Amino acid sequence: MSRLIDNSRLYISAFGFVAAVTYGAAASRLSIPAFSDPIGPRLFPYMVATGLLIASLCLIVEHLNMRRPARGEVHEQAEENGGITKVSLIALAMLAVYYLVFEYLGFLVASALFLLAFLSYSSRGKWMTNIIVALLFPIAAYLLLDTLFGARLPAGILDFG
Repeated sequence: MSRLIDNSRLYISAFGFVAAVTYGAAASRLSIPAFSDPIGPRLFPYMVATGLLIASLCLIVEHLNMRRPARGEVHEQAEENGGITKVSLIALAMLAVYYLVFEYLGFLVASALFLLAFLSYSSRGKWMTNIIVALLFPIAAYLLLDTLFGARLPAGILDFG
């Protein structure tokens, strides 16, 4: 069982690679109507497949280059409650709160607060970087999703209209 856990990153990335190739192949079979927009219906599926493919390849490279811990080196130990670590429980709690306040606060505010809280916990002492990422990432994601792709995201408390 230990070997399965040691190679779980490799298995997940291999599954992601196969899923990306399958998704890209399925996207290539989409029909394009005669009178459609110039971008066509294939662009977004191709972007998703490419992103998943790149992420999977990065995980494979990371797994192959991962340094094995030396004897006596301590890593975060999984608690005895099914292998769940403290960090993963805190991240799960933060995601639950994000889910609960998403509609009320809106995408921009909820995402910025979630990222600030999570980054402040996981990257302690890097306040300037955490604040910049927590502010710029939701704005960039909003511009990409709402403006470019037309996905309607909740405005929440910033709805002035």
